[in-house]
Amino acid sequence: MTNAHQNEKENLLVAMKTTKNKRMYERYQTIYFYVQGYSIKEIMNMIGRSEKNDL
Repeated sequence: MTNAHQNEKENLLVAMKTTKNKRMYERYQTIYFYVQGYSIKEIMNMIGRSEKNDL
């Protein structure tokens, strides 16, 4: 993993911890999971949304 990827993950974790907006938390979480290598289908299952919902 490159330093850029590590920094991106750390920034996403900070954003997730500091946001007060539930929708933004879910967006950051989705991006975090995607950066971790999960597929869109896996992410949708993890956050409890169907693939038809907008991210």
